Amino acid sequence: MQNSDFIVLVDLDGCIRDLHDAIFRVHNAYYNAGEPLLKSDHPSWDISEVFGIDTETFYQRYFVDYVEELNDITFPFKDYKCLEVLGEYAFVHIVTSQWRTAQPATMNWLSKFNVYYDSVTFTARKDLIRGNIILEDRPETLEALHALGQLKVFIRDHEYNRGLSFYNRVRNLSEFCEHCRDMYEKKSYKAFARVI
Repeated sequence: MQNSDFIVLVDLDGCIRDLHDAIFRVHNAYYNAGEPLLKSDHPSWDISEVFGIDTETFYQRYFVDYVEELNDITFPFKDYKCLEVLGEYAFVHIVTSQWRTAQPATMNWLSKFNVYYDSVTFTARKDLIRGNIILEDRPETLEALHALGQLKVFIRDHEYNRGLSFYNRVRNLSEFCEHCRDMYEKKSYKAFARVI
């Protein structure tokens, strides 16, 4: 919905699609000579702890070198079509912290699965994006958004973010969309309008 004053920000990886599983698969195929790493064995999602590399190497590897392959083996969560209903009354803005080098492959992935959105932004600075409400899964980003205090913040539940307790936690995208519907009907989203 292009003209809505209700702007819903939704993170891509970890909220709309399960990229983490694909990253483990690529890591095991190309970088792991020993026992395969299993996502279930590493709930913290600490890059240096799990993969033994720094953040820059991680992003270079998975969002530049193997971005096409990752997109080929990544699937959306089963409830992603609820974004279409959300788009009937809200402006759906996907915000991802992927590097811009991943943009073509990611846009192709969104098209391939016909994911509904009104706009997409590639930035790590989600605190600068205009909106009323956000769904996010990454602890560092959640803490920055919470400190800002201008967005209604929802956390997409994963093992690696369960140490954070001060958010509105949802189990899946459908549950988040239900909260959005409720906020829209009550017009309570207006209390969280961002002006940036």
